[in-house]
Amino acid sequence: MMGYRRFLIEAIRAQKFDKLIVFTSQAAIVLADLLCGEYRGRFIFDYRDITYEFKLPGYKRKLLEVMGASSCTMFASPGFIEFLALGEDRFKGKVCLAHNSQNAWTSFALPGKRKGAPIRLNYWGIVRQVSFIKSLCDVFGSDERFDLTFYGEGRIEDLVAHCRERGYSNVRFAGRYNYREDIEGMVATTDIVNCLYENDRATCPTLAVKLYDALNYKLPILVSKESYLAKYLHGMTFGHAVSLADANLPDCVYSWYSSLDELSMSSDFDEFRRRIESDDERFCARLLDFSKG
Repeated sequence: MMGYRRFLIEAIRAQKFDKLIVFTSQAAIVLADLLCGEYRGRFIFDYRDITYEFKLPGYKRKLLEVMGASSCTMFASPGFIEFLALGEDRFKGKVCLAHNSQNAWTSFALPGKRKGAPIRLNYWGIVRQVSFIKSLCDVFGSDERFDLTFYGEGRIEDLVAHCRERGYSNVRFAGRYNYREDIEGMVATTDIVNCLYENDRATCPTLAVKLYDALNYKLPILVSKESYLAKYLHGMTFGHAVSLADANLPDCVYSWYSSLDELSMSSDFDEFRRRIESDDERFCARLLDFSKG
């Protein structure tokens, strides 16, 4: 690691860059002394995910030093801003949202409900939190009103065996996919986006990419109670926060989905898109100012 750090610093100094944009907290930690010294006020730090903040002593403190020395720190979720408690004066004017979206909305019409057919509750992404997914399958796996599909790689074998042992015929694990090539096919067979996760410390503050897919393709989305995503979607008809501990959860989800009003959903989708677009406009303006200054 020290050799890599030395290589990076020497390469940056050799090129005599006026400014830097630093991606990931790992890179920020490796370059912390350089950023807080020679490049103070002359770099942007892009913070995407929680990594070692809970694992390595001093990691979070060092990241805060880097953020304080930056021209601006970009965050993928307001939940990270709350997690890092960036309310101090040294961070004033140095925080900006940079959503994990391309902000190129499709012209998809609301898909509408399929009468008499099972509700297709679909997940795509890395299949992790195996114990949580097993519990989710136990809740919905014997209910003929729902079909569950999980797209993505992970510990699929354990989950397939779990569902086979319990006779869940309405749960499917589709395996690997190519996002660019397959996303439209996946959303075409989706009624509700499954964005349910166990609220561990790294996951809870995030805004999952599936949120932007739901916005883009105008699909209702299930999220976990007590997550930042649930807070972010509060008041939006297309988002519904639940817990696996909720009594009669399948009945609640079925009732919520059945009662969704397309006109209200369409209005909320438009409002939420405008919120994202407004954040993105501020992000682009900040990036432009940085490049010119």
